[in-house]
Amino acid sequence: MLGTLLKDIRNFIRRLLFKARAKYCKWYRKGWLFWPLKFIWVNYKYVLRTLNYPFADYKKLNQTNRGLGIIAPLLFVLITMFIVGRLTHTEKIPYVKRTYASYDCDVEVLPLTTIGVGERTSLGFNLPCYPDIPMNLMVKGGYGVLVLKDTIANGKLNFELPKAIVQKTGDYEFSLIYGEKELKKFTAEVVTNDDNINFIESYFGPRIILAGGRDYTMLTVAPTDSFDNPMPNGTQIKVNENFKEVQKSHQLEIKDFTAFKRFYSYNKTGKITVSMQSQNGVTTKEKTTDVYPFTPQDFSISHTKEHSFSDGNEVVTFRTSQLKDIYGNVLQNGTMVHFLINTESGKKLTAYAKTVKGIATTKVQHPYEADSWEVQAFVPGLAESNIITIDFKSITIDLPINFKASNRRLIVGPIKSYMGQLVPNGTAVSLHIEGENKDETKVQYTVGGKTEFILRDFYYPNGVYQMNIKALGIQKTKLKKLTDE
Repeated sequence: MLGTLLKDIRNFIRRLLFKARAKYCKWYRKGWLFWPLKFIWVNYKYVLRTLNYPFADYKKLNQTNRGLGIIAPLLFVLITMFIVGRLTHTEKIPYVKRTYASYDCDVEVLPLTTIGVGERTSLGFNLPCYPDIPMNLMVKGGYGVLVLKDTIANGKLNFELPKAIVQKTGDYEFSLIYGEKELKKFTAEVVTNDDNINFIESYFGPRIILAGGRDYTMLTVAPTDSFDNPMPNGTQIKVNENFKEVQKSHQLEIKDFTAFKRFYSYNKTGKITVSMQSQNGVTTKEKTTDVYPFTPQDFSISHTKEHSFSDGNEVVTFRTSQLKDIYGNVLQNGTMVHFLINTESGKKLTAYAKTVKGIATTKVQHPYEADSWEVQAFVPGLAESNIITIDFKSITIDLPINFKASNRRLIVGPIKSYMGQLVPNGTAVSLHIEGENKDETKVQYTVGGKTEFILRDFYYPNGVYQMNIKALGIQKTKLKKLTDE
């Protein structure tokens, strides 16, 4: 008894150890995820010794050496800071205020109020009581601040302004400086003129407008010189306009850097073409805007067909009259026309067509049974047509039906058309069958004027069924008993 108990305890411990070993192996295989911790754990003593270095034998040192051991790192830090400080040290230059001699005379500026853009210009000063000493000229303009230096010669001072300084139009501020004193300050304007026009920026749009004189497109003009400076107010730009055989000229005047003109549409369709020309001969490419027809007027529709029988084979062709706007312009190609067909049975059919030279044409297949259609066409939201009525007659008056093989073979046909010919292949024939927990509809299509339904006994058990056969608008109902084949 005791031996069995000890054996059970030993097996239980073994199972626990086995499970622990399996779990250990599982986590051991994933140990690479914890490699930093594993490294420290395996090399604990070496890491601890590295952290304690150089005080591993601290207890063996005497009091003096212990003190030096603490002071040594501090001394190392201080020495390092001293060396870095010496390497990065820069001598401070003290500011010494300079004194300049005073001269009592007026500084005269040679007349200069305007400067041509991009031109090399001389700026002169008269300083009769100043000796030959250097002077500074500070220029504030479109490109920021620039300082020029020159020396007085015989009481006169002349600065040459580089072209690059005065490439932007506007007011420039000049200051003549001697030492730290501003002797003279004045302004001059850098200007351009219509002889410098290098390029004419223009915008013409929208590119499509409607005929009738109520819609318009607008031309905006902004001429600039070679430095992209806008032209001053009053600059003249000539605009040439062409529409069909009509040619016109317009004179625009620049105001606030631009000029604009509205071009209203004509009653006819076509292209409005414009081009611009400056007084110094700079021209532009032509720009165009298309004048499209105005909203269409109501129109009429007609139809043609081979016969009036509902054979589901022929097609009816619908055609609109030529669509025009109120000014007599033919609508542009691609205008979408919707045809809506209301049938006598309450169905709604639709067809679509795009105009070609103002006329839209579409085709619709004949119905499969006698019907009457009411047809109307629309240009959605803009115009509509008259309503036409089309009547379709049934192509047959009889639907031959034969039952064979214990009523399990139902043969429909041959179905004959209005001239005694067989109906087209693909004519739909539907069979609705009810009885013995069955209520379903099957649809098949004729080949050679007839079709055959086979009612297998494994799907339709023996019993009485009501069968409704329908084709080409004719319906027949039969009550038949199905027996074993």
